[in-house]
Amino acid sequence: MDTVEKLTKEHYRKCMEQKFKEMVEIKCLDALKSEVFDIDWESTFFLLHLPISNMSEIPDLEEDYRKAMKEFVVELEKLAEQLLELLCT
Repeated sequence: MDTVEKLTKEHYRKCMEQKFKEMVEIKCLDALKSEVFDIDWESTFFLLHLPISNMSEIPDLEEDYRKAMKEFVVELEKLAEQLLELLCT
């Protein structure tokens, strides 16, 4: 989980942060920049795992990030199965 978090933040910094800043400027929100503090801006992308993964369609994902996400998905599946087992007993 820590690896996924680290790589997600790195991906945002490298690939999405500048795009977000440009969008803010385009939408004339510069005036708000000086007034807004302590807000966690989010940029997201939707990663689909099943039935067919869309990971190859998401641009700018580095190979180590793709690998970490695939491993993370496997762990999430295991966790979901354990949770389902607990709910069914």
